[in-house]
Amino acid sequence: MEHMRVGELWGRVTTVSWAVIFPESPKNYNVALQKYGAEPRHPSQLYEAVLEGGLILAYVQWRFWCKRPSAGQLGGEFLIGYGIMRILGEMFREPDADLILGLSRGQFYSIFMILAGAITIWIVKRQGRYSHR
Repeated sequence: MEHMRVGELWGRVTTVSWAVIFPESPKNYNVALQKYGAEPRHPSQLYEAVLEGGLILAYVQWRFWCKRPSAGQLGGEFLIGYGIMRILGEMFREPDADLILGLSRGQFYSIFMILAGAITIWIVKRQGRYSHR
């Protein structure tokens, strides 16, 4: 039976001071530490929590309470913002599968999310459903 990877996808190997070591991540020989073991990695889960969870939700809340766009407009903006933040966050993660056109699967599929958001906004504007104010 194959060894199964446990846990969330890990960040890429790095030398930044806030790097973390995931005990279950792949083991390599670390020249700097002169030992075999897990290497320090970006805490990509924290990056994505801030980018996708914090920034996007703060933006959506601000748009809803201050500007009151239509549901379609706000939904389209959310899809675009989430897709962009996902692409940025994926830059710090170790790819889990083969790349597609040089992008991780998360980045590649996020392009379709951004397109869906743009199409949603375009349809809403064409139908003339703007703000409720």
